[in-house]
Amino acid sequence: MGMGCTTAASVRGPKYVVTKGKTPDLSADEARELIFSIETATVKGLRDRALPAVLVNTFARVGAVMKIRVEDYFQ
Repeated sequence: MGMGCTTAASVRGPKYVVTKGKTPDLSADEARELIFSIETATVKGLRDRALPAVLVNTFARVGAVMKIRVEDYFQ
């Protein structure tokens, strides 16, 4: 082999640092104020109000709520 055989040097990516913190909880009054501050004159407004209302009332993750279908809801 006329060409020198080289090996790739180990390459390290940037260090990923997670800073642990606590997201402050909304009080019931703050949650109510947030939900009722969203205008509901349009379908978009109704949707925008429904998402935080479901999150607050079920303690669900956003990803789980986004997978809910109309057929999944029952009173």
